[in-house]
Amino acid sequence: MILKVLLFSIAAFMLMSFILKRILEDEEQVKKTEEAVKDKKPVETRTRPLNTGYKEDIYYDTELPYRNVSEADIKGAKGECDIFRLLKNEGESRILMNTYIKADGKPSEIDLIAINRSGIHVFESKNYSGWIFGNEKDKMWTQLLRKDKKYRFYNPIRQNRGHIGAIDSLFKGRYRDRTFSYIVFGKSCELKSVSYNPEKSVVGTLKEFNTIYRKIAQLPKLLSEGEVDYIYSTLEKLSGHNVPKSVKEEHLDYVEGLKENECQMRQ
Repeated sequence: MILKVLLFSIAAFMLMSFILKRILEDEEQVKKTEEAVKDKKPVETRTRPLNTGYKEDIYYDTELPYRNVSEADIKGAKGECDIFRLLKNEGESRILMNTYIKADGKPSEIDLIAINRSGIHVFESKNYSGWIFGNEKDKMWTQLLRKDKKYRFYNPIRQNRGHIGAIDSLFKGRYRDRTFSYIVFGKSCELKSVSYNPEKSVVGTLKEFNTIYRKIAQLPKLLSEGEVDYIYSTLEKLSGHNVPKSVKEEHLDYVEGLKENECQMRQ
């Protein structure tokens, strides 16, 4: 089971790296096109060996077998990369993805962190569809799909609170009052009944991201440029390709243990 989860994790990480690469390549292509139009030069366009759809292109470019990339992996990675793209378009934040921090013996993996003069902004991505029901005090939330299919998932506000606690532990409480929580659901989901304290968390969907970012933009400047550099450089060492395989395996083992305990409690 652990080996299977590890393969899924590696596949998801490679998938995310591929999507980010495509985002950066597309931006570079746009830049070349604008420069070529200005100088009236022919434009070099990027051609693709396959043009059979989003998933097929992913499988081709990552060279991952179909069985090693689940629909959940694809949706999860795409949701995180959509948030990355939107944050990057704003151009005011330094962004990190997949940051691993261990606090109180518990490893945490943080989806996205955006750091700017207004603070440390911690994002938990839930690229779900359907209707979402939940209260910030509940341990579990509910996703309702068609045909009355219900799925329970851990309260993302609590989950992100743990992530913020890990960051707080790393910096010894220095930026506690300058760290903020954001839960972002997918475009095809509706927050049917979700209650929370807006002073402690922001919960919304990708369709509402402009509103979410507006709340960030309205915050006063709480960090100096030097603090932004220090926070980013510290967290960068714990993010993405800088994270040893052993750390990722430890996190997977921890998550797998939580799932097994939860299943035993339900029996």
